[in-house]
Amino acid sequence: MLMFVAVLAAGSGLAARPLQVHKGESIVILGNTFAERMQLFGYFETFLHCRFPEHRLRVRNMGWSADEVDLRIRPRGFPDLFKELEGHKADLLFLCFGFNESFAGAAGVDRYQAGLTRFLNDLQGKQFNGKSSPRIVLVSPLAFEATGGVVADQFRRNENLKRYTAASAEVAAREGVRFLDLLTPTAGWMERHPDRRLTFNGIHLTEFGDRVVSRMMASGLQLIEETDLPAPGAQDHGAEKLRRLVYEKNHHFFTWWHPPNASYIHGRRNKTRGAMHLQEERRQRRLLVKAADENLWAEPKPQPASVWAEEPTPGRPVWFPTPKSRAIPGVVKAAQWEVDGDGPADKHLSSPEEQLSRFKVAEGYQVNLFASEVDF
Repeated sequence: MLMFVAVLAAGSGLAARPLQVHKGESIVILGNTFAERMQLFGYFETFLHCRFPEHRLRVRNMGWSADEVDLRIRPRGFPDLFKELEGHKADLLFLCFGFNESFAGAAGVDRYQAGLTRFLNDLQGKQFNGKSSPRIVLVSPLAFEATGGVVADQFRRNENLKRYTAASAEVAAREGVRFLDLLTPTAGWMERHPDRRLTFNGIHLTEFGDRVVSRMMASGLQLIEETDLPAPGAQDHGAEKLRRLVYEKNHHFFTWWHPPNASYIHGRRNKTRGAMHLQEERRQRRLLVKAADENLWAEPKPQPASVWAEEPTPGRPVWFPTPKSRAIPGVVKAAQWEVDGDGPADKHLSSPEEQLSRFKVAEGYQVNLFASEVDF
């Protein structure tokens, strides 16, 4: 453990001062399941908007479950990562790696460091915003939380996580990027609060866990003091309303960027009839993301510390319900289709009720309507 602390200290130069965030910046989050699940709860992003209320920040979560620093599996035809970062004009990157890689144990540390070094060098060699290399925050894995299983396994998991956290810190110091240690504070929390779990399976954060860890992130980046508390009356639901807006923006972006039907968008099925409207729908989804950004910027920002003033309501996560259909700015809703048949008026397309009335059904059977174009 002493060596682990010494390695972390070696990268403390950048960590000694607050993270610099400038007006109008594009912030992109990359990494594994921890990164991807941040878009579900939104505490850290909500804090950023409150901490920099006039900055009009654009935050895009491009986390992908199971991603490793040198292994990012994507569907056929999926866009190149660097092209995407260029499209977002990325200024500031949060990289969340090391957890999945840690399953390789001590034998995999050198490979992880080599892959991480290459990735950082590749990123720093680009100017995604057209004027400067991206600033980078390398985020460590979280500690593994006891699940009631074999204690030896928990100890082994955390020993490996220490190795990979120390490896990340060493690379960060060598490459001149900021390092954010989340292993140490999460391990401390788990030891002090055995009855207040951060995860539901030892690995993945609950909404409450994201709330706690997001504050650790804000503190580790020197953006808030541990003693900062909400002002009296801060529990006015303002932060929760903002957090819901953050979620809705993330929902629209994630649906655009990481859709379940990627083969119809990027792959070999994108020329089929089933894909004929998808590109236009994606364009409209981007308009929704832009409108969601505007809503975020216009919403009054409470004090930064008020983001953590209220614990999430059990059984009512911020992502429930998912956003309803809404008007898309700049898109005129198409008129409902009217289908005419050839010949006289009595040959026109009939209503479902009219069509049902014409069925001749055998005795003991009935016909039920379960879907109709009228509903769409």
